[in-house]
Amino acid sequence: MFGSQADQARGKKRFVAHPKQTMPQIKTTELQLYVLAEPAAPNTPKLTPSSSEELLLAHAGLGKRLITFNETAKHDEIFDQLENEFPKLRCLKRSWMFYKATGGSGRRKLSMILTDAEGYSLRALKSASNNGKNVLYVVPIQEKLSTEPLPYDAPEFCKMPKANCVSCGQKMPLQMLALHVEECSKAESEEDLEDDTEEFHVTDTEDSFGTCPICQTVIPTDLLPTHANFCIDRNSPRDDTNNSAHQTEELPGPSSAVDSSEQAGYNSNEWMKILDPGMASILFCRTLLREQSQAKPLRFHLDLKDSPEDQERSILSFYKAKGVNWAAPLKCILEGDAAIGDGVNRHLLSMTIEKLRTGFSLNFGVADITLLFEGEQDHLVPCCSQTLLDSDLFVVAGRMIGHSFLHGGPLLPGISPAIIHVLVGGAIETAEIHLKDCPDLDQRHTIQLLEGNRNISEEEREEITRLSVMWDLPGFSEDHRKWLFNRMLQHAVLYRTKCQVKQLRCGIKETKIWPFITEREDAVKVLFPRARDAEYGPEVILQHIVWPVAESDDDDDDDDDDRLCPEVVTRQIRFLREYIQKATTDQLQKLLTFWTGWEVPSKSLQVKVWRGRFFKASTCSRTLMLPADILTMGDFTSTLHACANTASTGFGLV
Repeated sequence: MFGSQADQARGKKRFVAHPKQTMPQIKTTELQLYVLAEPAAPNTPKLTPSSSEELLLAHAGLGKRLITFNETAKHDEIFDQLENEFPKLRCLKRSWMFYKATGGSGRRKLSMILTDAEGYSLRALKSASNNGKNVLYVVPIQEKLSTEPLPYDAPEFCKMPKANCVSCGQKMPLQMLALHVEECSKAESEEDLEDDTEEFHVTDTEDSFGTCPICQTVIPTDLLPTHANFCIDRNSPRDDTNNSAHQTEELPGPSSAVDSSEQAGYNSNEWMKILDPGMASILFCRTLLREQSQAKPLRFHLDLKDSPEDQERSILSFYKAKGVNWAAPLKCILEGDAAIGDGVNRHLLSMTIEKLRTGFSLNFGVADITLLFEGEQDHLVPCCSQTLLDSDLFVVAGRMIGHSFLHGGPLLPGISPAIIHVLVGGAIETAEIHLKDCPDLDQRHTIQLLEGNRNISEEEREEITRLSVMWDLPGFSEDHRKWLFNRMLQHAVLYRTKCQVKQLRCGIKETKIWPFITEREDAVKVLFPRARDAEYGPEVILQHIVWPVAESDDDDDDDDDDRLCPEVVTRQIRFLREYIQKATTDQLQKLLTFWTGWEVPSKSLQVKVWRGRFFKASTCSRTLMLPADILTMGDFTSTLHACANTASTGFGLV
């Protein structure tokens, strides 16, 4: 009935011969993709997003995602899957490219990943991302993606982990919960405030309030934009930083400026939200100075009885000190002069930057005048002297630049854009170098021989070869003529100054302003202005002057002996206006230095007329006193020149 053993064995063998078949497994790869909103601008390097931009992109349904692809995915399949993950990409109609970031830390440059003949393949993307270990960036080619925040229930957030807000019970993605909690708590506090005001029958309970980022005053939200504009114009931001520092020094205690700002809801990152880079720099400096207002004051002594060389040694000694908190309150003292106050601070900061621009009289074995930066205006590069490098003088220069910027002082104009590009972290190969950036005229002439396609004589070949051999570069050949031109220009401007730029960067970082440079791409032009932007013409100065009003005869509060008739006041105002309109740039800078302490025009330049023969200035209140006894324009001009030229020798009055 059961068959023979042989039959059973054969049946068992037949059963084993047909095992259960399994489906072949499909290999997949995970890639980290980051979608950016703005296309890459022509001739401008694209950078990885900052922390503030990352939050903005995340709220808009863009940003970073981990996406799984099939190993065999082709161009269309990759783009289809991307559009499913990021629905906003559909409006681009597949007009985007993949980018990868260069090495290093902080914000890095993005370089384009080129397509194959049939478009992108997963093999190429895996290779570019080091098998998915590095992030790849999706950048639009033409159109900009919308960065408007999406609702929390949008399809872009469907795969994200979510949690409920304890205050309002709303469910949202985790990465947005932190910001929502802050806003939700503010809304609750405002509601509680409205309830309290209703109890006490206070009017205008429906108004919402906000904090002015300039003066930290709490005012109604609908009036906040108008108030902020007037607040910026009314307060000269760069001049008031020192005031806050001195006030906190004189009035220490729990009711300091820091505590009051915190009570007013002060946000230390408010400067990141301001579009105008100039206003953002003002608010950043105020923020940093306010945070350090309780630190030990930084005292800067300068003896006016010393020789110019000894005064320069005092300045260099002050900035060569290590471990200094450069954001601490600044208190400058002129030995041998009774002047005190912010005018002295402005005077010494202006003197420091002026020495950095025109050179120090100290002889370091290079020349009678020691220049830290050489070359043409707007093409200045650090000096290649090894003595200056060994003395860490470029670290000192970086501290000077950052310290003056932090306290609202003059800036160093005219630095070569190529040097600035490398200073803020750009690669030498991507820097745009001009022939004028080469400070050595002989070397510039030799390099210029390679420019263009003209025939080169034997003597010129020998000249090029001598310079190439000195810089360990190959000799001249028509085959690599263009390469040699670019390589020699890079060596003359950037490779020879790498250590100087590194020291300069270290000095600037010590002043604590580096976050402003790294977080704001537009901050570079504020810290390193062009020479033409740093010069102020007559029209700019005249716009900042607050002209005096002739006193009325009905004013009984003033003494009749001190009152000036309106004709005298009008005449002196006319003299000053005519002088400013005809003065040279150098004369205007000296006038401003005599007037305010440095050559940066303040928001309000006060003018008064007094009975006397000479000009006087109160740099703290930025007031210029015009002498009423001068009757002709010639005497007015000569006397003003003589007085303005004394600005570098001190004050003489408190």
